[in-house]
Amino acid sequence: FFMETKKNFSAWVLDVFAAVMVTLFPMLCVKKYTKKSNKNAKKFLPGAKKELQAIEKLEFSAEALAERVWSKETRIELLKKHNRALINDVASAEELEALYGEHATVIDITKALRVYTPSRQLLLKMLHDESYGLIMLQVVRNFPAVVSQLEAWEILGVKKDEPYKGTSWGFARVLIEKEPKAWAVPFMMEVHKIAPRQRNEEALSIWEQAFSEAYSLKLDLSQLIVVMSVLNKEQYLRIVRHYGRYEDFSPYFKAMFSQVVKYLDGTSFDLTTSDVQTFADDTTDAYWRREAFRWLQIGYCLAGYCLADNQIICDVILNNMAEIKCRVDEAVYAQLCERISGVVGDSLIRKAFKLLPAEQCYRKNLLAQALMFDRFGYMLEIFYPFTGMPEAMVRQAIEKMIAYDRFPIERMAELSSDLQTEVFNKMETRAQIGTLECHLSEYFADLKAMKRLQPKAEMHLFEMSDFYRSQKIAYIQFFKMADEVFLQMIKSLKVDHLAELVEAYASRWGLTEEQYIALLQSRVSSTASLVERYVGKDEAELALEEKVSEPEPIGDEAEAKEQ
Repeated sequence: FFMETKKNFSAWVLDVFAAVMVTLFPMLCVKKYTKKSNKNAKKFLPGAKKELQAIEKLEFSAEALAERVWSKETRIELLKKHNRALINDVASAEELEALYGEHATVIDITKALRVYTPSRQLLLKMLHDESYGLIMLQVVRNFPAVVSQLEAWEILGVKKDEPYKGTSWGFARVLIEKEPKAWAVPFMMEVHKIAPRQRNEEALSIWEQAFSEAYSLKLDLSQLIVVMSVLNKEQYLRIVRHYGRYEDFSPYFKAMFSQVVKYLDGTSFDLTTSDVQTFADDTTDAYWRREAFRWLQIGYCLAGYCLADNQIICDVILNNMAEIKCRVDEAVYAQLCERISGVVGDSLIRKAFKLLPAEQCYRKNLLAQALMFDRFGYMLEIFYPFTGMPEAMVRQAIEKMIAYDRFPIERMAELSSDLQTEVFNKMETRAQIGTLECHLSEYFADLKAMKRLQPKAEMHLFEMSDFYRSQKIAYIQFFKMADEVFLQMIKSLKVDHLAELVEAYASRWGLTEEQYIALLQSRVSSTASLVERYVGKDEAELALEEKVSEPEPIGDEAEAKEQ
C-alpha cells in the first residue's frame, strides 16, 4: 500500500510540474523535455501552435525534429510545409493524407508507406486518383507490398464480379513483374472475366505476361485450364504436355477430366505405350477425342505414382468409372481397373470395391491395399470370406481382424474347416494373452485346472516381467512348450533370466539336438554345458532317472513314508 501510494504521489507531482512548465515555459519544454529518450515527453507538449512557434524560433534541424515527440497537429503541419524530417515516423492516416494532398515525391510516399499501412479506402483513393496515378505507379514499383491487402479487381477499380472495361493495366503489369507469385494468376482471372471479343491488346498482353510468369513458377492455373483448352490451346498444351514438372497436378486433372470424358470412344489405345498424337485429324471432334485420351493416360500414369495427389486422381477416375466403361473398349477399361485397384489408399478402398468389376484379380489387388493401409481392420470385412484370395493374404487378414475385434463370428461357417480351426486358435490365443495381462493370478490359482496356452500366448508369458518368474517356472513344470516357442524364447531379448528358464525346461522335458544347437548360438550359450546331459532324452527318461537317483528311505524316514 505504501509503495502504491508513493508511486501515485510521484505521478501527481510529475503531472503538476509538467502543467506548470508547459504553461510558463513552453519553449523550454520543447527544447529540453520532448526528446524521445524521455518516456514522459508527451506530458511536456504545449500544443501545436506553441510547438510550431518554438520550432521556428529555435530553428531546429531535421535531426532535432526527428529526435523529438510532437503532437499530431504539429506533425501534419510540418508535412504540409514539405518538412521531410518526420517522413520515417508517419503514424496516422491524417499524416499520410497530408503528404498525399501536397503531392509529395515518390521517394517520400514510399518511405511513409513502409512505416505506416494505410486503410483500404485511403490506399484505393491514392491508387485511383488520376492526378496522382504516375506517382503511385512508381510507389508500387518500388514497394509492391503496399497493395498486398488488396484484391486484383480492387486495384483495377471494379467490383468483384465485374469485368474491367478500361485500358490502363499499369499496376497489373508492374505487380506481375515484381511479385509474380502473388499477382500473375489473379490478373489472369481478371482478364478471363472479360468476354473474349472485348479483350483489347493491353488485356491480351497482360494475359501473356502473367501466363509466362505463372508457367515458369509452376503456379496453379487449374481454374483456367478448361477455358485455355478452348481459347488458348498453345498455352494449354504447354501445361498438359509437361504435367510431370508439377508437384501436384491433381487440381488440373480434377478440373479437366470430367469435361473431356464424354469424348472417349472405343478406339484401340494402350494407356502405357500409345501416343495421343495418333489422333491426327484437324477436326474439332478429333481434337477433343485426342484430349480425352490424353487426360485418361495422364490419370493412369499419375495414379501409379506414390505422390500426394494420386488419391485425388484415383477418386476422380472412380467417380467417372461408369461413363468410362460405357465408352472405351474392354482392353482399355481392364488396364485402368488393374491400375486403380492396385494403388487406391484406405479412404478409397470401399469405393473401389463397389465401383470396380467383381473380378478376382481386382479384388486381390484391393485386399493387398487394405492389408497395407487399413491399420485397424475396418475395410477387411468387405472381402470376407476371402473366396479365391491367396492363402497368405487370407491368414494375414483374419489375424488383423481378430486383433481389432472386427471378425464376424456369426459368419464363421462360411470359412473352410481348416480356416475355422485357425480362427478358433487365434481367438483363443488373443483371449489367453488378455488373461495373462489382466488376470494372471487367477490363471495360476488352480494348477490342476490350468490349461495349456497357445504358442503365441506361451511366448507372451515368458516375455513378461521377471516379477512373474515363479509362474513361468510353474508353467514349465506342467506343460512342455512348443518347439518353435523354445527357439523364439532363446532368441528373444525380452526374456529375463533366460538361463534359469532353459535349465528348468531341459531338466523337465529334455532337449532335442536342434534346440541344443540353437542354445549354443544364443546369448546364454554358457548354459549349454549344464543341460548337455538332457539332450536326446524325453520326459519319461528324465523322470525315471530322477526316481532311481533318489536314496531308499531307512528307519524313521521309511516309517514316515509308509504312513
